[in-house]
Amino acid sequence: MGYADLNSKYQRLRDDLEKAYAANVWDSNQIDRIADEIVETELALAGQSRFAAPSEYSHI
Repeated sequence: MGYADLNSKYQRLRDDLEKAYAANVWDSNQIDRIADEIVETELALAGQSRFAAPSEYSHI
């Protein structure tokens, strides 16, 4: 999955989490699942950006 796809997934998950917390009755299983997916997506984004972003030390 590319950076743009991961970023879209991350935004969707954040929206899903916001909706889950806005519900009158919280579904803790759903909130936990979304939170776990957010962590996985954040890690994937961090890994992608580590290789995509230029570093000030990339010339060394």
